[in-house]
Amino acid sequence: MNVLVVGQGLAGTLISYELFQKKIHHKVVDKGLTNSATMAAAGICNPVTGRNFVKSWMYDILLKKVDETYPKLDQLLSIQAFKKVKIWRKLTTIKAENAWLNRTDDPAYKTFFEGNGLPIKKSFFTGYEAHYIGIVGARQVQISGLVQAYRQWLKNRSQLIEHSFDELELEIKPDGFLYLNEHFSHIIFCQGAIPNKSGYFSYLPFKNAKGQSLICKSPLYMEKDLVKNQFFLVPQGDHQFWTGGEYEWNAEGTNPTEVFRQEYETYINALFEDPVEIIHHRAGVRPCAIDRRPFLGRHPLHSNMLIFNGLGTKGTSLGPYFANHLVNHITENTALMEDVNILRFQ
Repeated sequence: MNVLVVGQGLAGTLISYELFQKKIHHKVVDKGLTNSATMAAAGICNPVTGRNFVKSWMYDILLKKVDETYPKLDQLLSIQAFKKVKIWRKLTTIKAENAWLNRTDDPAYKTFFEGNGLPIKKSFFTGYEAHYIGIVGARQVQISGLVQAYRQWLKNRSQLIEHSFDELELEIKPDGFLYLNEHFSHIIFCQGAIPNKSGYFSYLPFKNAKGQSLICKSPLYMEKDLVKNQFFLVPQGDHQFWTGGEYEWNAEGTNPTEVFRQEYETYINALFEDPVEIIHHRAGVRPCAIDRRPFLGRHPLHSNMLIFNGLGTKGTSLGPYFANHLVNHITENTALMEDVNILRFQ
């Protein structure tokens, strides 16, 4: 078996890693783009999300694979991208407080409470005190650093084709595929938001979400936990933090916008005594499915052509489990979950 993986964002990285774990020969084709969802992401695995504090889909199962995969990648790459974190979330309204207190009576949520789950008055910023709830069981992965380190690892092993994938250069043969004069038995598309515009899987119902983020620095910022007031503040070390998190559905263009920067800069500066330094401003388009479930499966005409995509806004938690799920399907012919199999759209 010789597999071509198209794309080396988070999805392509995790597929490649699973193939490596099974000692399956493969190469990854990817040009490397700075304006991508992977580079802009915070890498949060959040057990309880939304206005109504809903437990994330399959979180208990996903977390086991998260806690297995990312530490092993850290060890393989000699980096420290993964850590267990706590989220302090501000209760902004009485409605939000009531919604949270209702969850404290549900046994399925007990493992995610800080203490007894009751709101705690805390001050994370100068002159700013409010009621927060502590959410445990969260994880944070510095996705951009992980993907860049894995890219270098692929280079060192001569497994990276630094090239913009062109489907016109792909030849479909009776026994597989020919790409740049190399034969592959299988091809897995992990191209992020590209397939909804062109490609063999353009028929799938993508609903893309453009996200933007800032990496900021302030000598006053010394938090180790994640804090969510209006927006997330995610520690990056060296007094730096990530902020972002809002999405534009089906937005045109992938470039950062001045409107976003001004809105977030105004918000951040209001939390600190001194102006905050903006280190990076990034944007990227996350590939989402209309039902918010990943796309896994085989092309209807070419059975050895597969897709791993649509991880959406929860890709950090979904990615490890479903990358393993798809590679097991290819190598052991195990069945794909109906919830993620692209046959659900035929």
